[in-house]
Amino acid sequence: MALQNPTAKATGQAETRDCADLATGAVRQYLIQHRCEALQRATFSVSYGRDRAVVVVAWVEMGSVEDAEGLKEVVDSPGTGSIRPLDRRVTLTGQRYQSDIDGPLVTTAEAEPVAGSVPGRVLEEAAAQAAG
Repeated sequence: MALQNPTAKATGQAETRDCADLATGAVRQYLIQHRCEALQRATFSVSYGRDRAVVVVAWVEMGSVEDAEGLKEVVDSPGTGSIRPLDRRVTLTGQRYQSDIDGPLVTTAEAEPVAGSVPGRVLEEAAAQAAG
């Protein structure tokens, strides 16, 4: 089955320290109040045969573990905003979102279908793998 053998390709990557400028909503406000050390964003195109998805990943390094825990709490709450995707053509719905924390590093990942019919469970798995 094509969904079992995906191929992934990085389509863009960028790094900055201007985290708040690339965030929305309450996530932006949190990053204004708790400055990050670095933000890396990447976009991956994932093909499952003729079906395609995009996985958007952000790695936010905060100044302390406490600030990272606070950021994760805000970004994990529905409707509080997010880190903008590198590719502005990507629209994130928040339906297939995962995050992880490792010390001062918070990773967020979200998967969205692009073409064809990628099952929700497959998108959820892609986001979980990218976050963890």
